[in-house]
Amino acid sequence: MKKILGFLFLTITAISFSQEKVLLRLNYENGDVYQVDASIKQDMGEFLKMDIIMKMDMEVTEAKENSYLTETSFKNIKMDMNTMGKKMQYDSDTKESEMDDFSRGVHSEMKKLLTTLVSFEFDKRGNVVETKVISGESQAKDFEQSMGAMVLPEEAVTIGSTWSFKKTSKEGIEMNYIYEVTAINPDNVEVKISGTVTGEEAISGTGLIDRKSGNMSKMDVDMIIKIQGQKVNSKVFLTTTKK
Repeated sequence: MKKILGFLFLTITAISFSQEKVLLRLNYENGDVYQVDASIKQDMGEFLKMDIIMKMDMEVTEAKENSYLTETSFKNIKMDMNTMGKKMQYDSDTKESEMDDFSRGVHSEMKKLLTTLVSFEFDKRGNVVETKVISGESQAKDFEQSMGAMVLPEEAVTIGSTWSFKKTSKEGIEMNYIYEVTAINPDNVEVKISGTVTGEEAISGTGLIDRKSGNMSKMDVDMIIKIQGQKVNSKVFLTTTKK
């Protein structure tokens, strides 16, 4: 009898969550700090394979009535590159005196990013309202189209709900993301991600949206991008964790 009651409870709970409607919105408080870990794998065949891992901190500096001010700093960048059989590595935590020629060349560019503190203002749905560079050599325009893999939907969602989000990279590559709710759980909303790159179907993956904060806590996406006629297979894995 206990097993039957337990099964019925789980079934009723699953049904109730599947019918639930959820209004997804960013919900931050002053002083919140989130660690963002991003892994990007790019494959251009024998010509080039490159893995990049980036660690960032995002601190909420002001919670306004309809938006949030945040400051993002870049903590670490790692790069593994294999071009025509030649392997090269870079880790920003390595002392410059211990870097090889390849690493020093990469570091001359990366340290601009690592010394930059950039402010983003987001509305409740995750749209970037304003971008400012507080310190460092980078320019605000370098970040305007790069932040955010998602804007939250206007309406409350249930299983089967869909919405889309379009962004254009500074290189002019247009990406149109489509999100479909596949499950609603007590702590998160699961989504299937699909979409196009410059009009061609080339995006597929999954995501996990934290119901409390509204953040995309996990995202795992494959995409195909053509750059100057060259096909690039990219795999992006992102996690966002509150510190």
